Amino acid sequence: MIVFNLTCGNDHSFEGWFASSAEFERQQQATQLNCPLCGDTTVSKGLHAPYVNTGSAPDAPSREKPAEKPAAVPPQYVNIGAEMTRMIEHLIASTEDVGNEFP
Repeated sequence: MIVFNLTCGNDHSFEGWFASSAEFERQQQATQLNCPLCGDTTVSKGLHAPYVNTGSAPDAPSREKPAEKPAAVPPQYVNIGAEMTRMIEHLIASTEDVGNEFP
């Protein structure tokens, strides 16, 4: 599979996955590609960096981040769960379900 950054005639950017570059060309010439935002069939490749899957990368540096110390919760957020529950209970107690009478 190959991923291309695509652009329509209205400058909308989106991504397309194809079996090969030739498959993209075939679908483009047959106007089978269209923009998911506006439906425009004038689709062309945008700038993209190619990715080649080589299987595995021996001796590659680890992408894991070192363990970070959890950030302290600001004092105004310590009891946020209790505050939210109190607010929801207040809303339920002070509102009325008008059902089909809603304008």
